[in-house]
Amino acid sequence: MKIESFKHYRLGLEEIDKQHWELFEILNKMTISLPDSEIVELASTLNKLWFEHNITEESLMEEINFPYINAHKSSHEKMNIEFKKFMSKFESDKKYTMEYYKEDLEKMMINHVDIMDSQYGVWAKKVKHQSAS
Repeated sequence: MKIESFKHYRLGLEEIDKQHWELFEILNKMTISLPDSEIVELASTLNKLWFEHNITEESLMEEINFPYINAHKSSHEKMNIEFKKFMSKFESDKKYTMEYYKEDLEKMMINHVDIMDSQYGVWAKKVKHQSAS
């Protein structure tokens, strides 16, 4: 994803937007010219950052009393399982190339940001606006 496209997915929450972009930047680094070992290393880094991001995001949701936090946490758990499935498939199925792996991860992350994260982004703005009044 290019930075111009990412603007659509910004929530207006500086730390979260920064973390989201870092995740997409790792995906951007995955190219066909990289050896599988480097792809696996990038995937490992992506998984680590994803886990750390979830902790930050869920902490923010608790701070602002986001009413749908349990559904959001559940979505994170499902995505963690999908991350592992994609990685396992990439490592074991030669037909499941880096392009498919990258595409699957990017789609999953975009859907999550666009649907789930946008909900708490709106809530965070509402809470901030109310506290400023």
